[in-house]
Amino acid sequence: CHFIVWTMLESVKDSVSIEGSEAPFIKMFMLLFGETLAAFLGILVTGYWLFHVWLMSKAMTTIEFCEKKAKENQIVEESAPIYDRGLI
Repeated sequence: CHFIVWTMLESVKDSVSIEGSEAPFIKMFMLLFGETLAAFLGILVTGYWLFHVWLMSKAMTTIEFCEKKAKENQIVEESAPIYDRGLI
């Protein structure tokens, strides 16, 4: 995704620039849509990758991380009053 974003950026600039204004609307739209989609997916994949690098630094698997979070949530729920259901 990052490769697509950085290599496609020049095409987007050319189609949107004043000199390239004779480009058809559908071409400009598709280029901008593709660039936006690739950037969004690149951010998601990078976050996913960073999360797993962090898991490796803690020597944990994804399942261990989820189980640890579930236990923390149970401790918080057990310490709450029995009739406390929140706002709803």
